Amino acid sequence: EDGTNWGGHHFEIYGDGELIATYDLKVADLPANVDLQIENITKLEVVFSGQIDNGVMNFANVIIK
Repeated sequence: EDGTNWGGHHFEIYGDGELIATYDLKVADLPANVDLQIENITKLEVVFSGQIDNGVMNFANVIIK
């Protein structure tokens, strides 16, 4: 599977239950930095929707400071 028939992906990031960012991704998109202010947030949640292959979306080199 080369991914050429995948649809778009959408994900939302919530901090303590409040929406703080949304992103729409397409197969041809290049990697991008996501820089969020999460100071004083105790619960970080990422919610995915769209045509995700086998229910998996991979993140590389995630750093949370």
